[in-house]
Amino acid sequence: MLAIQSSRTETKVSGAHSGSGHIESLDCLRGISALLVMCYHYRELLNDVIPHIGNTLFENGRIGVDVFFILSGFVMYTTTQSQKNQFVLPFLIKRAFRVIPLAWLLITIVFIGTGGEDRHAFLLSLLFIPLSNTDAPFFGYNLLSPGWTLSYELWFYVMFAVGMLVSKSHRGLAAAAVLSACVFGLQALCHTPLYIDAYPAATFSANLPIPAQVVSELSNPLFLEFLVGVALAYLYANFRASWLAMSEKIRIGAYLFLTAYFLSHFFSGYAMGHGLTRKGLAAAALFSVYLCSDFDGLLGKAKAFIRGPCGAFAFLGRISFSLYIVHEPLHQFVASIPVLEALFRLEGGMGKFVTLSAFSVVAAYALFHLVEQPTQRLGKYLADGAHVALRAVRLSATV
Repeated sequence: MLAIQSSRTETKVSGAHSGSGHIESLDCLRGISALLVMCYHYRELLNDVIPHIGNTLFENGRIGVDVFFILSGFVMYTTTQSQKNQFVLPFLIKRAFRVIPLAWLLITIVFIGTGGEDRHAFLLSLLFIPLSNTDAPFFGYNLLSPGWTLSYELWFYVMFAVGMLVSKSHRGLAAAAVLSACVFGLQALCHTPLYIDAYPAATFSANLPIPAQVVSELSNPLFLEFLVGVALAYLYANFRASWLAMSEKIRIGAYLFLTAYFLSHFFSGYAMGHGLTRKGLAAAALFSVYLCSDFDGLLGKAKAFIRGPCGAFAFLGRISFSLYIVHEPLHQFVASIPVLEALFRLEGGMGKFVTLSAFSVVAAYALFHLVEQPTQRLGKYLADGAHVALRAVRLSATV
């Protein structure tokens, strides 16, 4: 553990060098991001209390998606710093079991709950293939509406794995090259001018043996947000000491600017939507402040705010994926859930907002313990087994 003396306090720098990838402030940011996305989807319930208040407060709550993408890029880089975690097959096994089992469960529930008739959409959703080739970057979503982001997430895991195959020591640069080649190479094949906006006017339409929306999605610049996370992870691993060596005035000014930049974007109608040309940079600004709070003593007094009342944001960070993925199905089927249906039906806008939010947390907590944790443990077990087998093959090849 490296200790760095700042001008006021001694700050211990941890996390990235250990390869654990566990940074408490970012766990809290996960919780806040999931909460923001939930409030975005529930915002219209608040409009019954005061006209447009839900839209005013939470229209940009979708920025949580951009934060999640940046966070994924960051985590993939930091958790693969040790050589043990740089084996591609175990890496992919762990990442798949992190996302797919819980998503498949909820996709199946939504499919059955909606009558079980659209089997084509069900199959595409299970394969995380977008449902249509229109309305980028969502491309028709998924039967599980938050599932559209999981398609980007899973493809990024594949791209990062390919990057590690190219170069483990320079996996960040290699992953950036693979991702950029995929996005801009496919754009070039589409014979369109290169673009970085996630909402292009045209999509890929040539006849292919695979669904055209897969190519359209892989060419979408929304993937670039993952690279922002990779870049921030590299800076975090290598330049924290240099940042702390700067004067307090510069650092405080930077934190104030980043906070003001995020807040001005969050509460404005400027550049609505996802991606680096819209709310992506504001998400990166928020992410940077939370990241620096992990090691800069100047932000020490913000720790209580970052953790939330009674550590609420830290708690939500633990169940953030379950909360992110379950809150919309709960809203979709609230009229079919005993007890909850009666509460929801008899309440006004604020009551409905609070009821759905509270029970979303309850459902997420249950799913985290009953599904998410067990499947992650299974994934780790299988990944460890694959790691041992790969090491044995490598050793036998050298004999």
